[in-house]
Amino acid sequence: MKRNGLTARNQEVQMIIDENFQISHMLGIPVHGLIGFNLFKDYIVQIDYSNEKLTLHRPEYYKYRDRRRDIVLPLHLEGNKPFVRTSIVTDDLEEIPVKLLVDTGASDALWLSEKSDERLELPEKHIETFLGKGLNGNVYGAKGRVDGIWVGPLILSQPIVAYPNSELIDQLISSNDRNGTLGAEILRRFIVTIDYRNSRLTLRPTHRVRDDFNHNMSGMEVINPMPGLPVFTITDIREDSPAYHAGLKENDQILSLNWSNHQSLELNDINLLLQSRENKKIRIKVLRDGEEIKTSFELKRLF
Repeated sequence: MKRNGLTARNQEVQMIIDENFQISHMLGIPVHGLIGFNLFKDYIVQIDYSNEKLTLHRPEYYKYRDRRRDIVLPLHLEGNKPFVRTSIVTDDLEEIPVKLLVDTGASDALWLSEKSDERLELPEKHIETFLGKGLNGNVYGAKGRVDGIWVGPLILSQPIVAYPNSELIDQLISSNDRNGTLGAEILRRFIVTIDYRNSRLTLRPTHRVRDDFNHNMSGMEVINPMPGLPVFTITDIREDSPAYHAGLKENDQILSLNWSNHQSLELNDINLLLQSRENKKIRIKVLRDGEEIKTSFELKRLF
């Protein structure tokens, strides 16, 4: 099959059949599968997060045109997984070298394992919270901030770090001298070019490179259980959070949010609103056991 000058050769296809792995519900769009190393290794892969564009270049036709601000990092491949080495800056301004898996699909900025290095301590200001859903079910842990992370000669200030409290995930993260994961909340600030053959990662800064690192300040997690339809359900409520004190509960179905009817919303709109700015008032109407309930709360930054 040929598309846009690219010839797709036979690729191995793996099936994921697990009722817990409902990525469509978490993203709010129909997702039919995942693509990764088995396809990407044959191409130079360029990801433009701002323009939602993925381009695959045939290596024999690709020429690098590096710009002055481009950041070029060595890419270390181990077991078909790409790693980079860099350093984080802790609250007390100590620099700690880290080895991170590059995961273009991970929504967070960083995941770190405390067990991988005794210096990677949980920040003093943090919250215990829901981190996401994996093949083995819900993942919980802590979120906080480190002072910065070095990306080549550039330092990004106050990134949010997730620290899973799952022993299994801790073991996975800390295997092969790995300290954690570098995710899309950092990568989206660049145009990313991954060259597996030449073990090279190129990051071209965009206008988003100095964006603040924000988080969900409501204390509730929302999914779209029927991707493609405007149905939004609260799945997790953090105790002592704004949503908790507003009386919201798991399985409440959102009918409106700040005067926007659920028919006009997308899951991404909801997530952006819940991490917009501290003290923003959120007015919400939900359906619970056939009854419509109205309540409100203000977003609170806790770390």
